[in-house]
Amino acid sequence: MKKYDKRADEQNILESLKNDNLKRNDYILNLISLLNSIEGAYTIALDGQWGSGKTFFVKKTKFLIELCNKKKTDCLSQEEKEVIEKFSKLKIKSVINESINLIPLYFDAWKYDSDEDALLSFISFILYEVFEKNNKPCIKDKIADSLEVLLNCFAFSLKIGGISLSATEAAKRIVETLKNDGTYNYHYKDWHKKLNDFLDVLLPNKNDRLVIFVDELDRCRPLYTVQLLERITHYFDIERIIFVFSVNTLELQNTIKVVYGENFSAVRYCEKFFDLRLTMPSVNEKLYFDSLDKEKEDKEVQKDKGNKKEKISYRVQKKLIQKYNLQLRDINRFVNAMDVITCFSEKKTEQIKSNEKLKNFYEFAIRIVVPLLEVLLLVDCDKYFDFVSGNSSELFTSIICDKVFSDYHKLFFGETSDIKISLTSGMIKECFEEVYKEIFEQKVFSKRKTSFGNVEIPYNAKEIILDMVSLMPVLKEHENYIEN
Repeated sequence: MKKYDKRADEQNILESLKNDNLKRNDYILNLISLLNSIEGAYTIALDGQWGSGKTFFVKKTKFLIELCNKKKTDCLSQEEKEVIEKFSKLKIKSVINESINLIPLYFDAWKYDSDEDALLSFISFILYEVFEKNNKPCIKDKIADSLEVLLNCFAFSLKIGGISLSATEAAKRIVETLKNDGTYNYHYKDWHKKLNDFLDVLLPNKNDRLVIFVDELDRCRPLYTVQLLERITHYFDIERIIFVFSVNTLELQNTIKVVYGENFSAVRYCEKFFDLRLTMPSVNEKLYFDSLDKEKEDKEVQKDKGNKKEKISYRVQKKLIQKYNLQLRDINRFVNAMDVITCFSEKKTEQIKSNEKLKNFYEFAIRIVVPLLEVLLLVDCDKYFDFVSGNSSELFTSIICDKVFSDYHKLFFGETSDIKISLTSGMIKECFEEVYKEIFEQKVFSKRKTSFGNVEIPYNAKEIILDMVSLMPVLKEHENYIEN
């Protein structure tokens, strides 16, 4: 069993760029081309729902820009060369061969969410990023001197005390002062002039610009989120800086209302922050689910015509992902949950040696009923509670009423069942409605077992299924489930 959510670290980003499982590489190149063509100060909103993969997308964009910059100095690793070669084969390959004049930085806003002042958080971030990316002592000394002049626009006492410090130590002292001093006075005209002077030191090539990706705003406190947006767009409205904010704009509007009141025009206010709004490319759920499925140890099993139950399980999960338009994070959670449930289910069915019909009930539950419940828990808890309360037979039959509908019936209930149902779609639908009612409608003091073809539904079938959905199923003795 493995976790499908991957950290956006360098190795995973490299693999993602090479494999392009989400088919987003073209969009990344388009974004880089757009950024490279911008003149002057600019702010962009990259709009996407929670869990749509915004962080991975912007980190891959930043990483590819850095590869293009490294390509100029011919110091790429073999794996990095493979990525560049792959991108060179795309339709918009010219971007890779262009002179890219961007210096990318990535700001994780959530890491600084506990800070009282968003501006000081951001200045501290810039400071450390600058020192991290410049290894030459002479450059660091120039940057430190320029920063100190820049920060003197604020009435800070830098308390270095005349002691000779290295550039790195001076930078640390500046940051400490920024974080410890609760108040400051600000001189607007001096700030913008000296910020431009600082950028001249940081970006000696006059054509170079900073592109700063601001991420994870969705996770920050409302006050910090609004403060960060307001102060960045006010203090850093500078010709040589481009900002890309990866946000969920609908949730951002709700956040603004939390700060300024429900009657505040959050939509219009939100528009003030961004010159352009881009939308995250949609996810091809089928391709992504297939890519996860290939990573499993039994990656070929869904293609095995001899394993009908695995094939149906694969089809049901894929259909649910597409029907409910699950985002990447939700797909990962869904697949993780099904892996856990399948693991427990296999142990349970191993305990049942003699009752083939009861085994079929577990297979039916794990491959058809439980996946639907897991998805409903992710997207709509009200529908989930309606379903388990016995009020949603229509929802159940609508999910399984497709081109493989008869396959489900044949596999679990036989060509003909004990109740003599033929294989017309209408009658099969009635069969599954009866099965749904037998499982989820409340039966007071009833301990009967009911058979539908090849499936025996125990009296406590609902309890068993909810036990699976909880992801904490108890491996009880088989006899406890089939009491007379």
